[in-house]
Order: sequence, then structure tokens, then C-alpha cells
Amino acid sequence: TINMSTIGDDLLRESSADFGPGIEALVVYNSNPVAVAPESPKVVRGFARDGSPFDFDNGQCGFVYRSSGLSGKIITECELELARGNPEESQALMTQILSEKCASQPVDARSAGCVFKNPGAPHDPAGKLIDDLKMKGLRFGGAAVSTLHANFLVCEGAASASDLAMLIREIRRRVYGERGIVLEMEVEAWGFAPGELVPPGYPRAA
Repeated sequence: TINMSTIGDDLLRESSADFGPGIEALVVYNSNPVAVAPESPKVVRGFARDGSPFDFDNGQCGFVYRSSGLSGKIITECELELARGNPEESQALMTQILSEKCASQPVDARSAGCVFKNPGAPHDPAGKLIDDLKMKGLRFGGAAVSTLHANFLVCEGAASASDLAMLIREIRRRVYGERGIVLEMEVEAWGFAPGELVPPGYPRAA
């Protein structure tokens, strides 16, 4: 059983019968599946990290591209209002999107998706910056930069949160040191110490 009133503490505490071995820290997938239809969620329910419940309507969710007002919250339920479409066309589109993702992203690997935000024009996307600096395949312990898409950090074997933190710091250090670009996190990181994900002398703890 999971005690929802203490779910935030349960996820990060030293040991938990509910969640198995203790978890050092978490990197939470920061996907925004409603980016193309931000009006579709009508009600979103869940819990904040302190265990307090929330029940938001669409306006309270604050959906914008790659962001929302749901940061730091655990979603347990969502009511959607979807437009009726053509099943065959929808299936064809889904197949096309999945095929494109399989060709360019490590969809079968254990990862949290793209880790860094794209810096924006005139800079290259984060994945290309990392790739150009020859960091595909770079690893610390069980955490590695994907050889398929350099903005994906994948778990190969038994990666720890510390492995991932070292990898993130090294990527940021090289990109800033050689290109002068600060990489901001796109995923949420829970349980890491302040500054653990940035190298010494980094302009800001983004």
C-alpha cells in the first residue's frame, strides 16, 4: 500500500516498504503531452510533494509549451475532452510519429527523456551541442549519454543518482567551457543537494 499523505517523503526517504530500497534522488520526466492541445485537460488531480491533494481545472494548470503549473506535483488523475477524429488517420499519424521517434531517440532505453532545454537561437539544440563535443557514449557508472540522441541520458545496468549527477555536471562543464552556453534542466530533479547538478564556477544553478 502507498500512503498518499506522505508520498513525497516516501519516494525520497532512506528506506520504504512501499517503494523498496531507498531512493537517493529522482529525475522526473518533464513531458508535456498536451502541448498541441492545451485546452484538452479539464480536470487534473493529484498530490503535492508534501502529500496535500490538489484538484485543478484547466486554467489553474497553466499549460504552455514545455511548462505548466504542475511542477513538483504527482498527477494521479486527469479528465480530458478530446475532439472526434478519423480512427484510420489517427492511427497512421501515431505510427508515423512512433517511427520517427524510434529512428532518432532511444525509446527502448531507461531514461527520463531529453534532460536539457534547447538554448534557443542562435545556438544549436542541446543534443547537437553535446554531440558536437563528442560526448555520445560518455558514462559515469551506469549512467551514459545515449549514442542515438545526445540529449538523452540512459541507465545502463545499475546507475545511481550520483552517477547521473556526475554525468550532468560534466556535460554542463564542457558545453559551457567550450561554447560558453549554459544548459538548463528540462527534467525535474528531486532530492539532489543544492548545486549538485552544476560544476564549480557555473553561472547559475539552473
